[in-house]
Amino acid sequence: MDAWYDQQAGERDHTKRQDLLDKMQQKRYDAARCMPIWAHDFLWASGLRAAVSGLTLIPPFAYAGPDEDVQRKS
Repeated sequence: MDAWYDQQAGERDHTKRQDLLDKMQQKRYDAARCMPIWAHDFLWASGLRAAVSGLTLIPPFAYAGPDEDVQRKS
C-alpha cells in the first residue's frame, strides 16, 4: 500500500494515477473487517420552540448539554 501511495503521488498521467488509487481503495475494502456506514453527529435542540436549548449549558463544551435538560416552550 505504501509503495502504491508513493507511486501515485509522483504519477503525472491522470489515468494511471486513477488506476492506482482504485487499486488502493479496492485493497482497503477487501482487507476491512468493518466498514462504518454512519458518522456520529451531535444533535442540538435549538429553535423558536425550545425554552432551554441545551447549548452553552456546559461552558467549555462545544456541543449541546445533556438531552435531559432540553425543554420545550409551553
